[in-house]
Amino acid sequence: MEEKKLTIQEEWLLTKKISVKYSTYCKYESIVTKHINPYLKENKIEELTELHIIHYIDHLINVMNLSTSIVNSIQCTLKAIYRYGERTHGLKKLDFNVIKFSQKSKTKEPLTLEKEMIIWQYCLNNKERISLAMSLGLYAGLRIGEICALK
Repeated sequence: MEEKKLTIQEEWLLTKKISVKYSTYCKYESIVTKHINPYLKENKIEELTELHIIHYIDHLINVMNLSTSIVNSIQCTLKAIYRYGERTHGLKKLDFNVIKFSQKSKTKEPLTLEKEMIIWQYCLNNKERISLAMSLGLYAGLRIGEICALK
C-alpha cells in the first residue's frame, strides 16, 4: 500500500502539533486549511517569490477584506512554513522583510445598551456554558482567552 506524501505545510503542522499549545495548533491548522492550502493549490510553494506573496497579501486585504490581525497571522504562518521548507526541502531563500503591508485598524463600536440587554436576556433564558462565558465577558470585561483559561 502506497503511503500518501505530505505537503510541506502538513509536515510543518505535524511538527507544531507536538511543540505548541493545543489552542495555538488549532489556530495554525485553521489558517493552513482556510487560507494557505487554497493559495498553494494555485501557486506551488517551490515557485513562490516575494512578488507572489505581496500579491497574495494584497488580495487578503483588499479583496477578501480580512482584518490586519488575521492577515498578519496568515503571513507569519506562511513565513514559518516557508522557512521550514528552506531547512528541510531546500527551497530557495525568500526575503520576507520586503513583504510589508499597512496596518489599517478597524474601529470597533461599543455595544449599545439595547444590544447588552439582548445578550443578557439570552444568557438568562439559555442556561448553557456559553451563556456563563458571555455573561463574564459582558459584565466582568474578560476577553475570550481569559474566560477559556478560568478553572
